[in-house]
Amino acid sequence: MSSDRNQPRWIFIDPAYVASPQIIHWVVNTLGVVSLAGPYLTILIPWFAAVWGTNQLQVFFGLAAYGTISTLMSMIKIGATILSIEMLFTTYHMRQEWEEVVRRIIHEACGEFLQAWRR
Repeated sequence: MSSDRNQPRWIFIDPAYVASPQIIHWVVNTLGVVSLAGPYLTILIPWFAAVWGTNQLQVFFGLAAYGTISTLMSMIKIGATILSIEMLFTTYHMRQEWEEVVRRIIHEACGEFLQAWRR
């Protein structure tokens, strides 16, 4: 794993496999980037759904969306936003650990497959 520290952040393929075809580099690096983005997407997609859903409910209720219903919908949106910001903050601080895990998984999974192109 010491060779990982010299690599740019978005390059997940081990330097020992530099001779492998470019398409393999693209696939492996794309899988790595998607794996790093996964935790953020699992936080942002439900937040977006909650805020969008409450907006749609306010539109559905129309003029009746004053008072209690409007307050309830605003509280749901504010709560979802605060919770998602806190979760994003926590996830951001765990990113180095997550990146190490993703790199280890990719290196172990690709080890046998890429042996033909090892330097």
